[in-house]
Amino acid sequence: MRIYKNYRGDVVRERYKIPSLVTVYLMQVGYSDIYKIGHTSKDVSERVGSIRFYVKNIKLISQTYCSVIVERELHKFFKEKNVHFNGFREYFKLTDFEVNFIIKYFKEVNHG
Repeated sequence: MRIYKNYRGDVVRERYKIPSLVTVYLMQVGYSDIYKIGHTSKDVSERVGSIRFYVKNIKLISQTYCSVIVERELHKFFKEKNVHFNGFREYFKLTDFEVNFIIKYFKEVNHG
């Protein structure tokens, strides 16, 4: 059983197999308020390159190496902020406060 705190600070107990570890990332589209929250099991620079194929001005803001569940938790938390961008999902319209929250959360996941 794995025990950790989720984005709300609640203690979570995982009873199923430990999910794979991945790089969860936050990327920004240009200087806009549109961000991509995603994960990759490969090198994050490769992922940035593949996304640039259809979003030329995307840039990496923050990343953390952790359980894929972290990405799922963030998607649930920001569900109301989800926007479709260029026909793709996993993009969110976020405020500066929310972006800073994610960056801080990534640091806590790494050192928590």
